[in-house]
Amino acid sequence: MLKPLQGYAESKRDVRLRRVFGGAPGAVAWQNRGIFRERAWRRPERLRMKTLQGQASHRQGCTMIRKFAPILCLGLLATTVHAAEDIDTAALFSASLTGLDGQPVAMERFRGRPLIVNFWARWCAPCREEIPELIRLRDAQGADGIEVIGVALESQVEGVREFATANDMRYPVVLAAKQGIPLMKALGNAAGGVPYTVYIGRDGKAVGSKLGIVRADDLAAATKVLLK
Repeated sequence: MLKPLQGYAESKRDVRLRRVFGGAPGAVAWQNRGIFRERAWRRPERLRMKTLQGQASHRQGCTMIRKFAPILCLGLLATTVHAAEDIDTAALFSASLTGLDGQPVAMERFRGRPLIVNFWARWCAPCREEIPELIRLRDAQGADGIEVIGVALESQVEGVREFATANDMRYPVVLAAKQGIPLMKALGNAAGGVPYTVYIGRDGKAVGSKLGIVRADDLAAATKVLLK
């Protein structure tokens, strides 16, 4: 038990601490507060480790955000529908991106099918929000139906593969890395923001696009146009 400090006026905070840790009135002096603070804020090892893991995850997320700082992540209030006339799909079909197995994927292979091409990133909250709707749409399509392609604006294959597996993304996912922003701009996204979705018909021509979250209503309307 700590000894009182002579001539010290005990504060209300000191009284509360003394009641918790014990001691005579006046024992929680300025010179002793460090001891009580250490006791009061000491946490179980499991909680401490959880905090350290959270801090590491936060640092990793911040690193990813700084890396992709030029990319604008758009939410509910920032959505733009682009006219099909402003979109040239030649850049998409001539591109070679990276699959989840780390191997090159020639985007030409998708020509001839109705496509919904969704540009996204793991650190983009609106992108993550629309993934379940894209999965439901893809599951509803037959072998010759609409193909959904997720184009990640990232270069870490392992990280994207783990994310795709964890979120059960049952459609092709490719990584665009440094090609991502130029490819989006070639497809009519001058702002270079995500999420960005392009709708492409069987003839390889775009029928429309949207900058911002795609909702179930957006996908239903696009499906009617792509399958007519």
